Amino acid sequence: LNRMDQFASSRLLHQGSMGPTLNEIHQAQGLSEQQWLDQQIALPVGYHSDYLIKSPGEDEFGYINRVDAWWKAVMRSNDQLRQRVAFALSEILVVSDANNGLRSEPEAMVGHYDLLLEHAFGNYRDLLEAVTLSPVMGTYLSHLGNEKADEALNIRPDENYAREVMQLFTIGLDELNLNGTLKRDAQGNSIATYGQEEIEGFARVFTGWTYADNETFKRKNRNYIKPMKAFAEYHSNKQKVL
Repeated sequence: LNRMDQFASSRLLHQGSMGPTLNEIHQAQGLSEQQWLDQQIALPVGYHSDYLIKSPGEDEFGYINRVDAWWKAVMRSNDQLRQRVAFALSEILVVSDANNGLRSEPEAMVGHYDLLLEHAFGNYRDLLEAVTLSPVMGTYLSHLGNEKADEALNIRPDENYAREVMQLFTIGLDELNLNGTLKRDAQGNSIATYGQEEIEGFARVFTGWTYADNETFKRKNRNYIKPMKAFAEYHSNKQKVL
């Protein structure tokens, strides 16, 4: 068993937490890296929603309450590795409340971040589904309320999320070798992972989803907490080449 000394413990905790205290470094001494990881993964989730508090005299949560909850959660939670992983995921699976309607939905933003915490040590496919059906992501990348094509009304499925889910969240623009270098064709050019046909296919996949509490697709009962639900009559039945 490779037990960590003070320096190895400090190095691991600086990489795997939101910033260790000296006491935490000392507590990890004598453990192996794997033991520390196993301990961290076993800890209960430090949900950010537990730290969301309204400002004195206010009836609604404000933007500053979301920011305050983030700082308190990442500094006070014991599950430091999960907090660090969720933070990394938040920089990949990006949503934002800057200059859009989500700024007035701090409870929703915190709930969305809690999804990243829940799935931080799980399967990426499950995380991707949870994020895809998040009404916060649906609002930010505009697939919430996306409907099947109607040429008479000049409606086409929104391609925004279809592009981002491939380019930024999963396979990226170019085919890669296992060591991360570009695959090349016979002429030495990079090989695209997808084209317009696949984008249009995925845009059709992401049709028919809206807020969970809507009785109809068009009536906007804005529940930003529950996963979106599907309305079959607004989902595209056209062929999807993926």
